[in-house]
Amino acid sequence: MERFEEEEKNMKKPKIAFISNRIGVSYAISAVERVQRIFRKCFDKQALTPVISTIIMASVVIALSFAVLGWSQFRASDYAEDYSETVDAEIARLQERLTVEYTFYNDAGGILKIYLLNYGEIDIRIENVRVYNYSGYDEFFPISEFGFHNGTISSPDSYLPKGEAGYIKIQDIQVDPGKYFVRILTERRSSFETEFEA
Repeated sequence: MERFEEEEKNMKKPKIAFISNRIGVSYAISAVERVQRIFRKCFDKQALTPVISTIIMASVVIALSFAVLGWSQFRASDYAEDYSETVDAEIARLQERLTVEYTFYNDAGGILKIYLLNYGEIDIRIENVRVYNYSGYDEFFPISEFGFHNGTISSPDSYLPKGEAGYIKIQDIQVDPGKYFVRILTERRSSFETEFEA
């Protein structure tokens, strides 16, 4: 009986060891399967596709935002430069001051002489002269001679420095008797008017 009991005990021990061994192996297998599942999820094409597409979309959006930012900064600086140039030109135009001291018209030679004074804060360059009346006469004339009161002639450049007095001479004006208006046009598109009798 004792022997039988010992055999029975010996038989039970391996069974318990085998069962516990199987349980450990099953735990090891389940751990390996878990790791394999994690690797499959990480490296599965179906799982990677949304991640890669999200990264690509984010990089495209960031690149486009930088491009738009650069373009907007360029346009803003361009607009600011244009605005400052326009403001400077308008300020310079407003600083032009020209007065007509005397106008002389010679019927016989068709010569018009206009004596000017630049009393503004900036130098003035005169481009041309417009002569017109209310009867329909309207013509532009180039300046044939420009000079200063001291006798210096600076044709064809009609450049009158600030504080200086000078004259412009126009030739070949053939008009009927009557009242005529003269508009002097500057390089900055300012105009100054006077009149004469023919």
